[in-house]
Amino acid sequence: MSGREFDFAEHDTFLFGRKSDCHVHISGDGFVSRHHFILEANPPQARLRDLGSMNGTFVNGDKCGGRLQGESPDQGAERAYPQFDLSDGDTIRVGETVFRVAIERTGPAVRVQCQQCGRDVSREADAGEDGEYICAQCRQDAAEDPLRLLRQRNAPNEAEERMLIQGELEDYEIERPLGRGGMGAVYLARRMDDDARVALKVMLAKVVVDERARQAFLREMDTLRDLEHPNIVRFIEGGATGGAFFFVMEYCNKGSLSTLIDKRGGRVPLRIAAPIMLQVLKGLAYAHEKGLVHRDLNPNNILIHEEDGVWRPKVSDFGLAKNFERAGFSGLTATQGYSGTFSYVPREQVTSFRYVKPVSDVWSAGATFYTMLTGAFPRLAGPDADPLNVVLEADATPITQCGVPLAPDVAAVIDKALATNPRKRYADAGEFRQALKKALREACSSEAGSELYAEDVGAANAQQAGIGEETR
Repeated sequence: MSGREFDFAEHDTFLFGRKSDCHVHISGDGFVSRHHFILEANPPQARLRDLGSMNGTFVNGDKCGGRLQGESPDQGAERAYPQFDLSDGDTIRVGETVFRVAIERTGPAVRVQCQQCGRDVSREADAGEDGEYICAQCRQDAAEDPLRLLRQRNAPNEAEERMLIQGELEDYEIERPLGRGGMGAVYLARRMDDDARVALKVMLAKVVVDERARQAFLREMDTLRDLEHPNIVRFIEGGATGGAFFFVMEYCNKGSLSTLIDKRGGRVPLRIAAPIMLQVLKGLAYAHEKGLVHRDLNPNNILIHEEDGVWRPKVSDFGLAKNFERAGFSGLTATQGYSGTFSYVPREQVTSFRYVKPVSDVWSAGATFYTMLTGAFPRLAGPDADPLNVVLEADATPITQCGVPLAPDVAAVIDKALATNPRKRYADAGEFRQALKKALREACSSEAGSELYAEDVGAANAQQAGIGEETR
C-alpha cells in the first residue's frame, strides 16, 4: 500500500481496519482492529474518529482513543467517541501504517464574513472559495427559530434589517412551529392566495455555500416536483439565500409514524401496522421506479394525513436531508457524537458514504417496520455504545427474538429486508412490497382479517390507530 493516495474532492468517508469492507484493510499487523478508525472528509474539513480500537490511533504522535486492558470495543468507544480534527501536514499512525494528510486548496484562503452578524469568521469557515456563510454562533442563536435568518439580517454597518428573500416567503403566513431537528426546523404555514396549509422547512448550511453549489443542490431538489403519488409528501417549491434554504411541502395533519408509535405505547399491532407498511412501500417503489432513492427513511420521515376519517401514510423529506449532506452543506456528520438516525442506516452507507441504491432504502424501511412492530432497534447495542461502531459490527437481530408474535412468513420477509449483505435483500421497495403482501395474505386466512391488509383502504379510522387528536 506504500505510496498510495486517496483523494476526497467531495463529502465522503474513509474506513481503515482489518476487515475486508474497509477502504484500506491490513491483515498482517496485530495492532490493527477490525474497524479501527473512520475519517470523514468534507473539503477542506477532515475529522478522524477512533472506533474503539484495541491500541488506539495516533495523530501527530498523540493517542486518540483506544481501549484499556480487558475492555470490549463498545466499552472502549463509550469514552466520548474519541475524534480529532485534522489539518494539513498531520500524520495518522496505526501500528506500522502511517498516513499523511494534505489539504490542497484551489486558491488561497479567502476572507469570510457571517451573512447574519457581519463578523469576520474566516478562521471558523476555513474557506478556499468565495461564498456565503452563517457562523456557528448565529446558527446557535437561531436554533429555536431559524426562520428569522431567512426573513432578516443585520447588514454590515447597517442598523436596519432587510428582507433576504423577496416575493417568495411573503406569499406565506407562518402559524406555528411543528418541530425542530439537527438541520433546521419545520413550520405550519398558510398560503395566502388559496388559504391552504403547508409545511415550511428551513435548513441552515454549516459551511460556506457558493452559488454553483447552491444552484446544483436546488436543481437536484427540483426533481422532486415530479414525484406525484398519494404515499409521498408533495414537494411544492424551494429556494435559498446564502447558507439558508427553505422548502415548502404538503402538510400532513396527524404527525409522524414516530408519534403514532409513542401513542401506541412503543409498538404498533400488526392489524394497524400492515396497511402502513404496504402503503409506505408503495410510495417508495414508485420513487425507485423513477430512479430516486430516499437515503434517510425512518419513523420521523413517514407522516400521516387524515381526510374524511381515513388516514394515509406518506414518505416525506425524499432525498432532502441526505442530498443536503452529500452536497457538503451539513458539515461533518458521520463522525458526530450523537446517534441521529444511525439505527436506520444500512452498513454500506457508512462504508461507502456516497453509495446510492434502492437496496439501501429497503434496509431502512425494514428497520422502520421492525421498530414499529417491536419497539426495538434491529441492532442490539448498549446505551453508551458508539452508534457508528454498532452499524459496522452488529447484524440485525431476528425479529422473532423480540418477543412479539408474528407469522413466520411475515418475520422472514422483515429479516430478509434487514440482511447485512445488500445482495441478500430485496433489490427495491417493489420487490419488498410484493413479498410482504404475499406473507400477510397467507398469514391471515379470514375474510375480515384480510381487509386489514388492503393497503388502499387504510386502517378503519384515525381514532382506531390512536392518533385521533392533532399532534402539536
